[in-house]
Amino acid sequence: MRSTIYSILILLLMSACNSVDETKQSQGISKFASSQSFQNAHELPGNLSYQGKGNYIKIPSPSGKDVNAFFLEAEQESKDYIFIIHEWWGLNDYALREAENLFNQFEHINVLALDMYDGNVATNRAEASEFMKAVKTERAIEIVRAVIDYTGEEANIATLGWCFGGGWSLKTAIEAAEKASACVIYYGSPVEQAIELAPLQAPILGIFAENDKWINHEMIDKFKVLTTATNKSFDEHWFDADHAFANPSGGRYNEEAAQDAYELVVSFLEKNWHSEN
Repeated sequence: MRSTIYSILILLLMSACNSVDETKQSQGISKFASSQSFQNAHELPGNLSYQGKGNYIKIPSPSGKDVNAFFLEAEQESKDYIFIIHEWWGLNDYALREAENLFNQFEHINVLALDMYDGNVATNRAEASEFMKAVKTERAIEIVRAVIDYTGEEANIATLGWCFGGGWSLKTAIEAAEKASACVIYYGSPVEQAIELAPLQAPILGIFAENDKWINHEMIDKFKVLTTATNKSFDEHWFDADHAFANPSGGRYNEEAAQDAYELVVSFLEKNWHSEN
């Protein structure tokens, strides 16, 4: 008990000494990009050609550089949005298919799949590593804010992402503040500072793998202390699987764990974000 209280006090003191400087935010999963073992943990994606619904759109940003996104728009006007954030491969056909799956799961919603790589999509591990390392926090935040602004003042936003996108799902929910009502992290690296987490108003669902060497219990236990210290809602679930277990296009896909996780996600979104399913 004493150690937990001590940890919370240390976290708060450390956060008090930091300003909200976007260039000093938690590095996230990108810190593993150069690791050969991390690269090898990502099986090359299988062949998939997305032929479903939706269209690519461009959204203006303050820098003048357009933001790319894939938009599945509700047939009826809706203020409900799910933001999908891709894993380290980029906004590939697998990510688009997952976006469509969620679009079909719920009635009268919009899905926006964000392109955090500005048009780059990796076809091999070396490319994925370079693209992920090349992401600049300032640009990524600009992308996130532009898409949030695109949804309008009354938007009700849920965020969901895997791996690289899991960490950015959390950061996007933080940026969305009162517009966000649910955040799902699939084996993504969370923020590390209380000051980063402070604006968050949405509950968090964390989906993690017991055999994940990178997004492991040690990392998530620290984040749990952080959420307790900042009075944030965090529900974690661990599966007997490995990193990237929910990706059906990869060799580490675990169908049973992926399905169980998906059912948890749907229930979480129904409870916190989309009550009319």
